[in-house]
Amino acid sequence: TGTPISRPRADFSHILDARCDPVSCGSLLPPRYGFVEPVGEVFFPGIVRIRCDEGFVLSEEGSASPRCLANGTFELGKTCISGGLTTIVIGMSSGEIANLSRTLVSERGAMHMSSLRLWPW
Repeated sequence: TGTPISRPRADFSHILDARCDPVSCGSLLPPRYGFVEPVGEVFFPGIVRIRCDEGFVLSEEGSASPRCLANGTFELGKTCISGGLTTIVIGMSSGEIANLSRTLVSERGAMHMSSLRLWPW
């Protein structure tokens, strides 16, 4: 926010003298097991994006794209929690490559299974 000259001029050139200083939110620290794009200082009304490392998913709370606010702070961003698709070897026997299953573990701890077929050796 700038401070205009207190005495207006007839040609309105005083408007050009007004100063606006950009508001910086600094840089958003990445969540544990994640990263922020773009890296570096962000100015109002800029936005960053939060991404998670492989094997982690964004939490429900917060924003995946927090905005730099006019007061110099960021909106609440999401965190990265354990989850995502994991391949697990269930068993192996003679004549089979493997019985594979994909497991999705949500942030609430629910498990969803989908089995893949067995291949003869």
